[in-house]
Amino acid sequence: MTIEWEVEPEQAAHFSGRVRLANSQYLLRPITVLVNGKQVPVKDGCFELFTYPGHVDLEVEARHYQPYRQELFLDEGPNEVDILLEPAYSPDELDLFARLVHAESAGEPYAGQGAVAASVLHRLESPAYPNTLRGVIYQVTDGRYYQYSPVLDGRIDLPANRASFQAVYDALAGWDPSRGATGFYNPRKTSNRWVRGRPVTTTIGKHVFFR
Repeated sequence: MTIEWEVEPEQAAHFSGRVRLANSQYLLRPITVLVNGKQVPVKDGCFELFTYPGHVDLEVEARHYQPYRQELFLDEGPNEVDILLEPAYSPDELDLFARLVHAESAGEPYAGQGAVAASVLHRLESPAYPNTLRGVIYQVTDGRYYQYSPVLDGRIDLPANRASFQAVYDALAGWDPSRGATGFYNPRKTSNRWVRGRPVTTTIGKHVFFR
């Protein structure tokens, strides 16, 4: 990346930072970094720039995460920050999310659990579904069609295990084994023509994922 100096090199503040997403090794979610309102390129969660020493306003955003805001004073020479973004959802919402993943995919390969979590987030991002995590999980159409069978049969109330929570955090960070799916089904357990007629994105374990 070509650096355009705003000040003489020996007088500049070298400002660099690293952004991490809570509880995940993945960093696949697009991240926006603004310094004094100007967007800074981000690669692999890292950014850097050279500017005048003094006060700067730092803003960092990523979908599904709480925005980060901080005012910093930059000295001449190197200045580094390490930023951890936390999910935009409450502990109760994350617990509900993990319980759904556990109920739907316990015993499946870890990629299958991550795909279930990612498909829920794709619904959340789509205007065709409710715009809250709880709304997506508890959605019932026509007063009788539950989107997720564990909500109907009560398995949603069973506690989630560690793998299910990790699948949730990895999906929040952008991991998507579902390849853009908004739903899934077990072909041995459903004959529903609508879901079987949807475009298939991938098959993992016992689940077929679809858009």
